[in-house]
Amino acid sequence: MPGSGPYPPWGSNIHFIHLPFVVLSSSVTCPLRAGRASRVCTISTFSTGRRGASREARVHLREPEQHPRVTPAELAHIRSDGDEDSTRVPWLPLLGHRQTWAFAMGKFFTDPVWWFYLFWSGKFFAERFGVSIKTIGAPLITIYVLADIGSVAGGWFSSALLKRGWTANAARKLTMLLCALCVLPVAYAPVTDNLWTAVLLISLAAAAHQGFSANLFTLTSDLFPRRAVGSVVGIGGMAGALGGILMQAASGRIKESTGSYLTMFIIAGAVYFLGLTAIHLLAPRLERAKLA
Repeated sequence: MPGSGPYPPWGSNIHFIHLPFVVLSSSVTCPLRAGRASRVCTISTFSTGRRGASREARVHLREPEQHPRVTPAELAHIRSDGDEDSTRVPWLPLLGHRQTWAFAMGKFFTDPVWWFYLFWSGKFFAERFGVSIKTIGAPLITIYVLADIGSVAGGWFSSALLKRGWTANAARKLTMLLCALCVLPVAYAPVTDNLWTAVLLISLAAAAHQGFSANLFTLTSDLFPRRAVGSVVGIGGMAGALGGILMQAASGRIKESTGSYLTMFIIAGAVYFLGLTAIHLLAPRLERAKLA
């Protein structure tokens, strides 16, 4: 997870930064009106993704001791839990720990914003700026490339603070607070009359979301032993999905009643503070959960 060790894992994030440009070049050379070329475009895009995933698997899916780029200091950090009990942890006992709810509430408040950008940004650009499916590629690629960069930067920044002697509690929460502040200007996106101003505001918010999310995911390894991390992430993912369902339903109703996207973007800019407040109240010092 980004930021969980002395140095963030750059490989997978860097791969997904350059992938959109490969897809864009394919779409340029394979116009949709040519059915045969369209099929070639689909196959080539799939093949590129498959090769990239296979390369990442060969590089990263191995034991830390066997990884050529893991330093002794990183290996010591990874194995700092020692030879702990690997017994499976049921979900129900995890629900009794405040740390589980800290992660789950962080996901509940912030995951819906990402789904809002994913499902509504195209419609927003079309209605507000007249962007069509033929011209929406550059704005969307800009948003998601900068989001990838934000993910890397968020992990790097908290790791840099840890290297300077900061506690995990201070490093994670300061990084998340800075990310929450960077999201705030997105409320101006539906107000501006300039397309690229809106694109850059949403791009900044998406990058900050990913930086926030990178540190949020890392909290699970700060708060729980390895054997419980997967289950806690699953619980948090369920909470985030529930929040996403509620926000999608609310977004449609708000748009119908107001005819504007302003309220949704204001909500999207504010909920990170609610998520961070919930995390701090439930895990003020990031105390490690004591499992039976």
